[in-house]
Amino acid sequence: MLYSTLDNTDMNPNTYQGFSGWFVADVRAHCRINDRCAVSIGIDKLFDREYFLFHPFPQRTVVADVKFTF
Repeated sequence: MLYSTLDNTDMNPNTYQGFSGWFVADVRAHCRINDRCAVSIGIDKLFDREYFLFHPFPQRTVVADVKFTF
């Protein structure tokens, strides 16, 4: 039997090939300052909930960038 459907209907924690319960949300904001400059910030795994399949999945990640066009 293979577990880990995308809709999480087969939650079987603490079993071989069984996912624990999970809900993940990511956010990203992008702002264009002018024609040559833009900034963005993003957060992966917004609620920082832990879930497992053999190992814990990555924790919250914050990414920011600035773009200049010449």
